[in-house]
Amino acid sequence: MSDLKYRYLPKGYLGGYLNPLNIAMIDKDDILAAGATYKDAVKAIAQQVNEPVCIDIIDNNAVTTTTDGLMVEGPFVVIAAGDNGFVNEKYGYVPMVEIPYSDDRVDRIPPLEIWNKLHKGKKMYGGPDPEFKKNGPFNLACTGRACNCNSGSELFDLITMKEMLFTHLGMRALYMGQDAMVGKAGELLSVAIGMFIPEEDGRICKVPMAEGGDTLHRCGSHSKTLKRDLPIVVCKKRVLAEYVLRELDQGMTVGYHLSVSPANIMIAKLAGFDVLVDRITDSAWAELNTIGFTREYIESIQPLASRQELLDRADELIPGLVDPVVVKAEDVMQDRIVTL
Repeated sequence: MSDLKYRYLPKGYLGGYLNPLNIAMIDKDDILAAGATYKDAVKAIAQQVNEPVCIDIIDNNAVTTTTDGLMVEGPFVVIAAGDNGFVNEKYGYVPMVEIPYSDDRVDRIPPLEIWNKLHKGKKMYGGPDPEFKKNGPFNLACTGRACNCNSGSELFDLITMKEMLFTHLGMRALYMGQDAMVGKAGELLSVAIGMFIPEEDGRICKVPMAEGGDTLHRCGSHSKTLKRDLPIVVCKKRVLAEYVLRELDQGMTVGYHLSVSPANIMIAKLAGFDVLVDRITDSAWAELNTIGFTREYIESIQPLASRQELLDRADELIPGLVDPVVVKAEDVMQDRIVTL
């Protein structure tokens, strides 16, 4: 018998916004230290919770990429879903693919250039293992009412269709015991979510679908309505700025290595970095223009006197999130133990 610790976010209201599903997050090293398999841990947690639950196994020693191009720590190596103590054998458990390093891969996928500069030697994980998922839906794990979608970034109750979005950095902030923010995505984040970088076996796309200056949505003014009314959990804006700045300092650029999301654009311009506006596609302009991020506006943004001012005023200066509420992990996260 071994005890396995995990972190748990119960369903219910999170800063006044409905989180429709329980969420369990476990460090893969804790599973291995308990002498268990990943599937053992997932099934034990599902049985203990005995309600709809999304279960994510994390590798804190590896990295992944966000859809806007950042390479960040703490990828999910498994996403899973349980309900009523059960995990669907075909759809409920999905391992993520390890993406091996190669010079050729880095040449093909510009955001990966940061791998050698900041994360040399670390393993990287993307989205669902294509071999595992070749006979089923690509990017979700589901059992009963619980759907753990888009590599753990979009959670549904499949009966009520209530949904909450979790950016990777928002989920990680809560897991690490840090403050996060929750609010409605609004029109600006609805557009930003579609601003992509190329992915190969990525967390959202199997093959590259958009370059750094393009949009995956490609639906003009409709883009600002797609996710507008959904609640979303993100990290504090200062934390986002720090992640973006550490890559810009290494020579990464917005519009090539990083997406042209409004937040990326604003952080770069306020910190005195170039934004490659000439690489923004007509499709992306059609969406950015609807939220006021015209070429004229972007080119008018002047650098601040100091980087510290950007960090100190991040919540005010970086756009995104409607009616935000700060959520303290200590108030919402639980530490639990399950016996295997």
